[in-house]
Amino acid sequence: FASFRTLGDEAPLGLPPETSALLVDVTGDGQNYKLSLHTADSWAMAVPSWGHDIQAGPRTKHRLPIKSFRPSRQGRVVSAPALNPAEVTGLGFG
Repeated sequence: FASFRTLGDEAPLGLPPETSALLVDVTGDGQNYKLSLHTADSWAMAVPSWGHDIQAGPRTKHRLPIKSFRPSRQGRVVSAPALNPAEVTGLGFG
């Protein structure tokens, strides 16, 4: 198992607000993984992070619509306003 996340997550990553999806090119071992998007406050768990599950097998490209990312806090899905891509300050994969 390996995971990563961006560091220095106070400034937005630069995604335009009209971003509708992320394209992820992955090669894996058939296990399920999660791509997480964070806003500045979500690292402190005061607000939710946004996750999308991916099953990584042979090299494949996954188009992940922004609207399909689900807000969660401490592993539990929560209710939250829609994610604004321009507010994303970090991402993680694990």
